[in-house]
Amino acid sequence: MIHFDESIQMIENLEIHNYKTKTMHLMDAQGYVLAEDIVADHNSPELPTSAMDGYAILHEDMALGRLHIASINPAGLALQDEVIGGTCIKTFTGSLMPHGADTLIPIENVEVEGEKRYLKASLYVLWERTMPKVNYSLPREQK
Repeated sequence: MIHFDESIQMIENLEIHNYKTKTMHLMDAQGYVLAEDIVADHNSPELPTSAMDGYAILHEDMALGRLHIASINPAGLALQDEVIGGTCIKTFTGSLMPHGADTLIPIENVEVEGEKRYLKASLYVLWERTMPKVNYSLPREQK
């Protein structure tokens, strides 16, 4: 029996000169190895989206502890509202992240109080997800 390190060295030193390739549908490729990388021609999803139900806020507003719920952002709709200081937008899984938001607080970590719809969050239970800083706009058909 050979030592593990020796076997790894043997694999690294292996030279294969005659690669055989063939083109096939992805569904038929089980058991094969890719001859080259597959690279997507676009991001999917193309814009930042919410991975869970929660409230989209500005990170700096976490210090306020209480924010006005300015709007609701259901998945599948093109929200025109923007998160501005002192406000948040209720956001659902799969929704586009609202303009201006860089943090999402999971719905389980907040308390909504009163008819004026204020969000109250304890800072020690906040989970933040900073979204990529992306300037994006919706296609004209969706505006």
